[in-house]
Amino acid sequence: MTIKRLTLAALLCAAFITVTQAQAPANASWQVSQSASAELSIRDKSGTTNSYEAEFIVTAPDGKKFNREIIVEGKDWGTVSFPDDFDTFPRTGRFSWVCMVNGEMVSRGRFRLTLIESPYSFSRQKKSRP
Repeated sequence: MTIKRLTLAALLCAAFITVTQAQAPANASWQVSQSASAELSIRDKSGTTNSYEAEFIVTAPDGKKFNREIIVEGKDWGTVSFPDDFDTFPRTGRFSWVCMVNGEMVSRGRFRLTLIESPYSFSRQKKSRP
């Protein structure tokens, strides 16, 4: 390809990108969603276990324990989301967790949840010019 053709192709791409960029409507009303959660996962990497029950136990900063049991198949990942899959609500702090399979601890870790206040929705207002 010649330099002239490469330049023309680059200009056409730039023009296409400029034309196709979307602008947010000025009168839109946006909703926002965020969550404070931690995903905890376990799997039998070798796949030697056909199916097993994994119990995740999360300890909150105040010492309270929450647990969730799931069935995991073969090499699949078994994943839970804290606090969504547990009988509790989000709270700020440092948590610890363990995963038990057949009464044996197979994994453990720590995570921190931080709740940030955010408006649930907002509207963009046009400013009038004086």
